[in-house]
Amino acid sequence: MSHIIPKLGLISISDAGLGEYAQDKIEKINLAPAFAAVDPSTATVQTKKDDYEDALVKADNGTTADTALKDKLREDLELLLTDQAFDCAKIANGNLPLYLTSGYEAKVTQGSRTGPLPQVTGFELTYGDNDGEL
Repeated sequence: MSHIIPKLGLISISDAGLGEYAQDKIEKINLAPAFAAVDPSTATVQTKKDDYEDALVKADNGTTADTALKDKLREDLELLLTDQAFDCAKIANGNLPLYLTSGYEAKVTQGSRTGPLPQVTGFELTYGDNDGEL
């Protein structure tokens, strides 16, 4: 059985884009009956997303405290999304097509063949100063 490793890429998502990202996952999970019991639930993620978006608006031209709250809520939302992605992988139990219906991506765990490597050249081996050194 192959294991599914979620790939979220949250670090590359802007503050404004995180709400859209979360909403996309909420909608896709709600459409997939297999993920009805996902933990955290889509309702929990929706509530945290709404709180985050409210804080995002308030942080725009707000105080440093507003920005700190937005950053904390982003961290919380990212944690919920990560937990949810791993639970979707657990529910899918190695079934990649089922997992992908959740809207989350999966890491490629199989490498690609590169063929034979070229012969090493320009390499010189010398004895070291002490016993056992090269």
